[in-house]
Amino acid sequence: MTAKKKVLMPYKMNLEGSIEWLDVKNKRFTEPFWNETIAYCRANYRNFGEEKIITNLADVIEKSQDLDFVAPSSIIFHVSRCGSTLISQLLSLSEKNIVLAEPSIIDEIFCYSFENPDFSEEKKMSAARAILQFWGQKRSGHEQHLFLKTDCWHLYFYETIRKMYPDVPILLMYRNPLEILHSQRKRRGRQAVQGVNNPKTLELSMEEIQFLSLDEYMGLVLHKLFLKMKFIAENDKNCLLVNYSQGIMPIMHLFSTFTKIPFSDEEISQMKERSNFHAKYPEQKFEEKIPKENVPDYLKEAMNLYVEMEQLRKKI
Repeated sequence: MTAKKKVLMPYKMNLEGSIEWLDVKNKRFTEPFWNETIAYCRANYRNFGEEKIITNLADVIEKSQDLDFVAPSSIIFHVSRCGSTLISQLLSLSEKNIVLAEPSIIDEIFCYSFENPDFSEEKKMSAARAILQFWGQKRSGHEQHLFLKTDCWHLYFYETIRKMYPDVPILLMYRNPLEILHSQRKRRGRQAVQGVNNPKTLELSMEEIQFLSLDEYMGLVLHKLFLKMKFIAENDKNCLLVNYSQGIMPIMHLFSTFTKIPFSDEEISQMKERSNFHAKYPEQKFEEKIPKENVPDYLKEAMNLYVEMEQLRKKI
């Protein structure tokens, strides 16, 4: 049996600003989240008897210049629990697509400047661009498109990302805040628990959030996310605003038209089948019951923005 070729990729930025590398061989990014793909590679391809491969960031940027890679075809922003994971799962079905679903190394680069003021905007962009060039490499020869799904709080890094890729189409995904809150109550993401993320990612401080209940905090987070998304939708002419309530397959057809990336009949058939299953747990059939509930006070600002977003979407 022929040994699989070693393919080293930069996958982690440590607190000192150095980059750790990991062998991913020929593994595609088909798991719901990028970190799950990383966990698979760490478990299956890493020889734990070997020393870690660590280099400085300048070395990564220099090496990225010689790569044959796919540039981003679209960037997906979202307010969480609004179908973005399922969208990225549907895109990952085709070997033509590289799908990076919330890569933590990009988050580490974006957030590094919070504690390191000398890490300038230019350095941040150079570092993130180099990392995406590595992960966008043409490894099989089938790759034609790269899709980056950001973390929801990366709406507040929109200006940086837009400077990096000024002409790339942006998908903006949102949902009724009450439905998002219901989903978060069942299983809270890191953005829904104060103190897990640096509050600076949403231009908040610990003083503002430390005494809030989990639901109150989520209400504040959603207000911030909707506020930023509305700003982007109003000011960026190359974005598509979609509501989860429109349905996943109709959204995929809109996305195809918006990006000018056609889907074959076979791809659409595969997407329809996959969309019947849970985005995060592909082996589970998807079922969701949203209980009726009055909008609590801590969610009213987000709900008002949601109504404004709906009006904006229907105008575009």
